[in-house]
Amino acid sequence: MCYDIAMRKIISVILNALQGLIYITVPGQKRYSISIIMLIAANSIPAWGIIFYEWNPVYLLIIYWIESGIIGLFNVFKMLIISSRFSGKFSPFSLMGGLFLSAFFTVHYGGFMAVHGIFLGVFLSGFQDAAGDPFSFSFVREILPHTTDPMTITKSGFMAVIGLFISHLFSFILNFLMNKRKYETSLPGQMIRPYKRIVIMHLTIILGAFIFLGLGRNSIFIAILWIFIKICADIYALSKDLRR
Repeated sequence: MCYDIAMRKIISVILNALQGLIYITVPGQKRYSISIIMLIAANSIPAWGIIFYEWNPVYLLIIYWIESGIIGLFNVFKMLIISSRFSGKFSPFSLMGGLFLSAFFTVHYGGFMAVHGIFLGVFLSGFQDAAGDPFSFSFVREILPHTTDPMTITKSGFMAVIGLFISHLFSFILNFLMNKRKYETSLPGQMIRPYKRIVIMHLTIILGAFIFLGLGRNSIFIAILWIFIKICADIYALSKDLRR
């Protein structure tokens, strides 16, 4: 029964993503098209690394954990921008309220990230990579290359994180800053917007931790499938936000 529910949910996500791609063909959606291209390109970097650079699929867990932090960062910027205006005009009092809620969000969301980060660090430190180092430490070595050699940096997990950051930066500029309807979103509404996505992502990360570590490099197919489903879910979420 759980398998059937999961399959229906996956199929639903894929179909919704196809609807989102169809939305690209609507006249006047050039900004959306650019965002989709950036989204697909950035999320494909981990798949490229797993297939061609022999990244351990376990690295996906930490890459997506870092992406959660990137999402939270840009959400703070959105909250501050939304709170800067009241009744169509700049309002210092409204901005002060935005600063307070942004600080609250940073502490609450940051705490959520910290607890999850500790879980990943402790969980992954119990398993070793090919060099005999804990996964949590080996990824730090990968994401912070100890050399300035361009080829080494290109093959490291650093590129996956940079790619996701650039993708979210483009989305922030094109779909938020350039969106005339951004002030129609309430400040509390914007504050809670990332949580649904992040809770789902973190639950799947925890599930993925057990799957990847149980199967080792035999989980490459599952990792690629996960990346594909995540891309579909991100496309659907982006199209849904733009059609609000």
